Amino acid sequence: MDEVNALVDQLVRRCEAAFPDRVIGYYLVGSYAVGEATPASDVDIVVVFRAPLDEAGQALFSQVRDECRASSPLMLDCSATSEEHLMRVGGVWFQTASRLLYGEDIRPRVPQKPAATHARDLMHGVLPLMLRMRGDPPSLALPVEFPDPAGLFYGYDHRTVVVDGEARPVGTKDLVSVVLGIANALTWKEAGQYVGSGRKRDIPEQYALVIGDRWAPLVAAVFERCRGDWGYQVPASAPDIAELRALCEEALGFENHFLTSYCAFLETEQQDVNPQVVSRAAKRAALLVKR
Repeated sequence: MDEVNALVDQLVRRCEAAFPDRVIGYYLVGSYAVGEATPASDVDIVVVFRAPLDEAGQALFSQVRDECRASSPLMLDCSATSEEHLMRVGGVWFQTASRLLYGEDIRPRVPQKPAATHARDLMHGVLPLMLRMRGDPPSLALPVEFPDPAGLFYGYDHRTVVVDGEARPVGTKDLVSVVLGIANALTWKEAGQYVGSGRKRDIPEQYALVIGDRWAPLVAAVFERCRGDWGYQVPASAPDIAELRALCEEALGFENHFLTSYCAFLETEQQDVNPQVVSRAAKRAALLVKR
């Protein structure tokens, strides 16, 4: 935890210098907050500002965040929000699955985000993951193909991050993110209510409980093996390599299974009475092209 504490101290010092008296609090979320962190886990921090940042403020925050990322051996995932946004939109697990690092604790006052709204956000959140794994193309042709059909793990292991000027592989993080992201989105959409407790380990369990289809063993295996047993790293033994390759092969089918559901979801969303919902769905639909 020494490296985590050093990263937090640096972030707080830099933000307080760049935004004097403008930050309410710094909150640890994600794996480190709920006791699920592995050596390869990101440090997820939410910085809550007193008022929304303007364009210049957002640029300055990005600069501060990037400077902290460049000087730490840990991977930092840091986002900015405002008290106004939290009070208007609400939080999902922010109130119960986070830790206050520094500042004022406003969590008791933050309302709960409606389950239907969060389910919508989760459904829309999967597509950017798929695009990122494929180099952020302008559109995605359906049915989707492997990120790299010629790769040993079909491209699910290709992404790197730059830390201290060096490109480092993230192993199977993309595979875990897309499989758990799909499972979580479909579970919330089907359940229509809050499920789990904000921990990644909840996702395979809830998917099996709420949906329980042919993909449930894949979701469980990706979590248990890729994240748990292998710690996001590409394994070294021949049997484990063969197992990971098989999981990657199956992941493509799960992606296309989701996209079938997502296309139907987008059609329904575009009939909504809320013009913002319609607009968001139309923009997402424009990114999907049938072969």
